Amino acid sequence: MYLRFRNFNLKNQNVYTTVRRGVKWSVIEPGEFGYECVEVNKEHDLDLGIINNIQGFAEPLEIKVCRFCDISEKDICDEHDESCRTVSGLFNELSECYCNFSEKEIVTIIRFRYHD
Repeated sequence: MYLRFRNFNLKNQNVYTTVRRGVKWSVIEPGEFGYECVEVNKEHDLDLGIINNIQGFAEPLEIKVCRFCDISEKDICDEHDESCRTVSGLFNELSECYCNFSEKEIVTIIRFRYHD
């Protein structure tokens, strides 16, 4: 599986958070290594599944599954995209990424260490 990023600005060894729709990513085990971090250059690439450029790897540190409406600012204080470090900013971004995104949706919050 690839962690795809529209706003890719990760630095080696830093810890980040990303929020993904659903539970697909909830099976990751903390300490597991090797999930490729991919930069997605164009909007339509997300829908087409195009992999442009593997930038590095994510080492999962913590996984949390919850409803979007239960996310706190503390959960996303180290979000990889600075515009998503508030609940409203994150909601706006996820609404652009996922059709019909709702505050009642189940999401997976992944804290990870980035390795280039």
